[in-house]
Amino acid sequence: MAGVFVGIVGYALQNWLLKKRERERDEFVIKREKYEQWIKTLVAPLHTQGEERELAIKKCSKEFREVNNLILLYGSDEVVRALHVFWKAALNPQEKIVDSFKNIVLTMRKDLIKTGLNITDIEFLNY
Repeated sequence: MAGVFVGIVGYALQNWLLKKRERERDEFVIKREKYEQWIKTLVAPLHTQGEERELAIKKCSKEFREVNNLILLYGSDEVVRALHVFWKAALNPQEKIVDSFKNIVLTMRKDLIKTGLNITDIEFLNY
């Protein structure tokens, strides 16, 4: 009887750990997509000039707000704090916006590595 109980508990634990790992992997994929989208949206107008730049800024502003909202939902606490510092710097010309941008990108990378489930660098690049 004890053997059956241990077997059932072992199976349940194994199933729980597998589901947990799947949820963590899904979270990693979502975070990576949202972080990439945030950076692409922010950088896109920098690759244009003149009237095209104005149109790109207008087009990106709506996308950027949506991505920010998703980062607030899916990002780690550290990423949300770095995002707050970035926006504070963007609204205040006295602040160093480039430094805050570098900080948020670094924080996003750290969050992805932490969420990356101890996978190898090669696996990380294949996501």
